[in-house]
Amino acid sequence: MRPGVVLAGCAFKQDVPAAYNAGKFRVDNWLTYAAFEEPAEFIESIPFTETCDYVQIVMRNADVYRRLYGAKQTAVLSSNGH
Repeated sequence: MRPGVVLAGCAFKQDVPAAYNAGKFRVDNWLTYAAFEEPAEFIESIPFTETCDYVQIVMRNADVYRRLYGAKQTAVLSSNGH
């Protein structure tokens, strides 16, 4: 299965790792449980511990990479005078 096909139509960025790990049909079902306004609400509602942990790890790592490489990219751009 190609991830781009499985993950098409996800509503939140948190849906993508959840759908990759547990399947899009499960994520679609979980999204009917409530009107989630915060990403943490959705993540904490995931009934599979493995998937919940996986999503938290992916989201944490994405934040770390954004901080590391976003800051580095800004520093490179500013040191070049752009």
